[in-house]
Amino acid sequence: MSDGVVTGEPFGSRVDDRGDEVVVSMWGDLDLASEGTALAALDSAHALGEERVVLDLRALRFLGSTGLRILHDTQRRSDREGRELVLVLGDSSERFIALSGMMDLFVVRRE
Repeated sequence: MSDGVVTGEPFGSRVDDRGDEVVVSMWGDLDLASEGTALAALDSAHALGEERVVLDLRALRFLGSTGLRILHDTQRRSDREGRELVLVLGDSSERFIALSGMMDLFVVRRE
């Protein structure tokens, strides 16, 4: 079931409630310019109340320092709320997170 699509260039996101988990797909550039759109999608996902939130970042072209902070803050929020946060990474998003030294903070699902 699709709950919502938030699009905009050069960033877009989609929130899908799959019953046992909520999947937030993001594409384009996750940076300062897309912060508000990304946070709105994550708030929507958390409001659905599922125990697992999956961030599908395979289609990100760029993940800036603001995007890394958003991921870190989302992990902390998920921990506080007793949810599992899972990242699905593409080559680009995995490279940016690895270079930041933050990879060990996240559960990563390989698809």
